[in-house]
Amino acid sequence: MPELDGLELVRRFRAHQDLKQVPFIVLSGTEVAEVKTEAFALGANDYMVKLPNALEVIARIRYHSKGYINLLEREAAMARVTWLAEQTH
Repeated sequence: MPELDGLELVRRFRAHQDLKQVPFIVLSGTEVAEVKTEAFALGANDYMVKLPNALEVIARIRYHSKGYINLLEREAAMARVTWLAEQTH
């Protein structure tokens, strides 16, 4: 990404309130440990070096998607419980 590097993209993505919990997988051409460390520190959920195996990409997307769906389900359940508790008072 000549105009915007991946780390800046992670930074901007995580700064957006609606996207804070959405899984973010970095696909990069570098294996430099410091870059990977910074990506995770900025909020990346995963880091893959180009060009990964297609099955590995699918497995990681499924893994992160399941976690995100579980988070949304927990938040929805908590909202329902909170709403019900407020209705009884």
